[in-house]
Amino acid sequence: MIYAGTNCFHRRKVIYGLYAADQDIQNGKKGWNESVLEMEMVFGTSKRFVESASQALEGKIFAPKDNLCNYLEAAKKVSSCGYEDNTAWGKK
Repeated sequence: MIYAGTNCFHRRKVIYGLYAADQDIQNGKKGWNESVLEMEMVFGTSKRFVESASQALEGKIFAPKDNLCNYLEAAKKVSSCGYEDNTAWGKK
């Protein structure tokens, strides 16, 4: 999945913190082995956001198991001003 807009293009992996230098992870040679608690410390407490980040960092395709409206609600929560407070999101 990608994020694209006027004059910008980002792969989901980059948004979640996977850099081009992480070739072993991108090539499937090394897994992303953070625990759920560690993922929440980085990405916050949104279950759907943590699930999406985990899938992206493991190189899996986003395949929603639920109604897409539920993901829209999660996106609204994650995009709120204070969501990243007390997380490592953007710092790690």
